[in-house]
Amino acid sequence: MDVIKVMIVDDDQSWREHMRELLVEEKDIQVIHSCADEAAALQALQNQVPDIVLLDIMLSKHQYNGIEAAGRIHRLSSSKIIMLTSLSADKQRILQAFDQGVVNYIGKESYRDIPGAIRAAYKGRVSIHPDCSAIVTQELRRERKLRVLSPAERSVQDLREEGKTRKQIAEYLVTTADNVKRHIYNIRKKLEREGGK
Repeated sequence: MDVIKVMIVDDDQSWREHMRELLVEEKDIQVIHSCADEAAALQALQNQVPDIVLLDIMLSKHQYNGIEAAGRIHRLSSSKIIMLTSLSADKQRILQAFDQGVVNYIGKESYRDIPGAIRAAYKGRVSIHPDCSAIVTQELRRERKLRVLSPAERSVQDLREEGKTRKQIAEYLVTTADNVKRHIYNIRKKLEREGGK
């Protein structure tokens, strides 16, 4: 039986200890590093590369620096990264985490699911935890629908989703309000056709 090597990266020492206690019960999982911050994690990677990294999204108070840390760890190692959070699911942060190479995203309240997520990631299985699966599925559907848009229409649509007005979009894209209006009309027509499929 393979032993899965795990690194825990979280600024909360009690959480790191809790995770270590949870994982020590698993015969096929071994915690090889427990780090309080990104610098310690990057140093630990030089000594022994884990198979899996359990990484907190907030490595310091009020900063979502775990996402950037995930990107650096992903670029420097072959470790698979599971993002952990004590916060409610946030679409933007979930998508940013996956964009940085994270393979799963789990709320800390679902800590009992972490050993299974570790095994799935180790085996290369696509396994998106229910804590974020609805958001990821919704985004995939949205992206599929938006593929029918031209690059210019996509830019307009993205800005509309950010809450920008026609005038703000025109200024941002250095075009006329009439052009933006025409793009919005075309976007609606194309998305209505896509919705009917």
